[in-house]
Amino acid sequence: VNLAHILGDGEKWLVDLFHATIHASEEESAFCKAFTVVTKMFSYYPKSVREECGQEIWQQYTQPLKMTSDGNVDSDSLWKSLYVFYCLKNYFFPLEESVKEDLVFNLSSDNFWTIVQAGLVGVDPSHRKLSMYLLKRLVDTCNKNKCTLNAPVAGETTSKKFSDKVPLFWWSPKYGDQLTVIWDHFFLMIETLEEKQVHVIKPLLPRMQKLLDASSITSEEGLPLLHSSWLVTIVTRCFHHDSIYMSRWGAQILLNLDLNKVPLVKHHQLKFLSHDLLMYLQENKLYSRYEGTFLGNCSPIGQALKTFFANLFSSLTKDQKVEYLRNLLQIICDNSWGSIPMVFVFQGLSHVPADPVVGPELLQLIRQVLQTCLTFHEIVTRG
Repeated sequence: VNLAHILGDGEKWLVDLFHATIHASEEESAFCKAFTVVTKMFSYYPKSVREECGQEIWQQYTQPLKMTSDGNVDSDSLWKSLYVFYCLKNYFFPLEESVKEDLVFNLSSDNFWTIVQAGLVGVDPSHRKLSMYLLKRLVDTCNKNKCTLNAPVAGETTSKKFSDKVPLFWWSPKYGDQLTVIWDHFFLMIETLEEKQVHVIKPLLPRMQKLLDASSITSEEGLPLLHSSWLVTIVTRCFHHDSIYMSRWGAQILLNLDLNKVPLVKHHQLKFLSHDLLMYLQENKLYSRYEGTFLGNCSPIGQALKTFFANLFSSLTKDQKVEYLRNLLQIICDNSWGSIPMVFVFQGLSHVPADPVVGPELLQLIRQVLQTCLTFHEIVTRG
């Protein structure tokens, strides 16, 4: 049945019907039913109406994610975006090569990839499954259709935008085989981290080195084979894992990174390093020694912190150093840090080369730490 043929000049009516459907209800079950209907409607709509409605949906659900008061991603808005992309996957991410221009246009949005990454590290398993499905489909589609996405086409030189901001995801037929292998490693790592048994995960952990190498290797166009934010995704999943072993393994991977080779700061991951990582470093369980180590030896995480802060500060500008220290001290003041994490963190900071970055504001925070956070700690810790 062709609705356009039946209704004649009824495009406005079709658009009104579309709006009435997608705004039918904010309640979850009704929302699911509404977009199931929209999916069927799209197959009958004339191309002009389909494009108009599709563009409206894309703009609405690729907006920056809403945040809760505690700084986390709003779960409801994240789920809705992922579910909409899933329902309309055949429209937004077509498999047919004849419409790959539309695919390339849609996937040029960094907001879309940020939503996918947020889903991969979400607490809700349904978010992770939807994000993984979308990511797998997109990699397969790009490889099958030989798309050139967020990368210079053959014969072009690297444009200025790549020196300023590296895309979260890119694809080029020239590197199709390499990129496919790298993403297969990534998928396997993420899927394996869904397992709760460590003995199932351990055999796959060496693959992480291949992803680290991919983040440090650049193409001829100057793009890393894997954006370092995807490494952060894996580490974050480790932080949320039920096993202490995996939590410590993820922390060690991150703290031992060579930030000159894996440019987390250049790839705009400083927010993660100055908030999410610091929030997790307050966990006492990270600092336990491995079985078989001698009494008095520093824990692996404590040892890694000594080089991490020095490594990190060497890659920051003066303003970034001030901001990082401010965030660190503020997090210590605002949260209940135990004596063990605090000792190791400040021990790590003591290995940072001297640099005149402490101003009046930081001195006030240091004073606050001394007056409030250390009051109830043991004397040896305060010393």
